[in-house]
Amino acid sequence: GLHSHLHTCVDLTVDYRFTSVFKYVSSSKKLLKQFSGAEVVVTALHYVPQINSLLVGFNFGSFQIYNLTDLSLDHSNPYSKISAPVVDFIYQEPENDPKNLVFVWVAQGPSEFACSLSPMKYSNIALYQLLYEDKLKCGGPGGHVFSNFKGCIGRFDHFLSAEPTSSDSLASVDSRLVRCATLERLHQGCDDASE
Repeated sequence: GLHSHLHTCVDLTVDYRFTSVFKYVSSSKKLLKQFSGAEVVVTALHYVPQINSLLVGFNFGSFQIYNLTDLSLDHSNPYSKISAPVVDFIYQEPENDPKNLVFVWVAQGPSEFACSLSPMKYSNIALYQLLYEDKLKCGGPGGHVFSNFKGCIGRFDHFLSAEPTSSDSLASVDSRLVRCATLERLHQGCDDASE
């Protein structure tokens, strides 16, 4: 592909997208919500090498986690009519934790790139815990590769309002998320965590 200037493309939604319909489904293929194909826009993409997954956020406020090892859908966040578009993802790995888990922050808010299907005019950030069956140690302390997804649990939700200690979104002025980031250590090389 590099020599002929072509790129490999894999359609992860081929079974759920039709000419005029987009079907938002769970990992068990259960229909969660059906949209007109023209209404749905991907508003955030984030590849996380530590879990070998692609995080996909939509303008209707939900997100999905695709496992790139076998191109399967690991998780679909429940649909809610009052959610703002997903605008960013942030990966975070706990330090010195013996459990096989990681965290993903999901940022939602007004987006200039996509029409929202929600009247929400403020930003929100939510923390999700992703559980895995296996963990492989990579490099120095804290760096791991996780596999065999087990589940996703919402742990924390906060509206980014004019009053930072309040989660009362109704009393807030509009807010817009500019940037999200975490601090990470750089790791090199992988080995079995049991060694």
